[in-house]
Amino acid sequence: MVVDKRRLAVCPRPSTSLTLEQLSLLPLCGIPSHRAVRTFDLEQRGAKALVLEGHDGAGALAVQELVEQGETVTV
Repeated sequence: MVVDKRRLAVCPRPSTSLTLEQLSLLPLCGIPSHRAVRTFDLEQRGAKALVLEGHDGAGALAVQELVEQGETVTV
């Protein structure tokens, strides 16, 4: 398969908290959601997160990561 270099995106380093299925979502639009979750202010414990369309795709990835961090999430 030949892919134009302009179509490539750098994937964040794999971490132990992401499963293979979650990593496979990243090329879609999951990279921005993964970055947003990584920059979530962990100092504000007890803060609530609202994730629109968090039932599938990149939104579901964000919900799973936030829940693993112990945040309260509403979908």
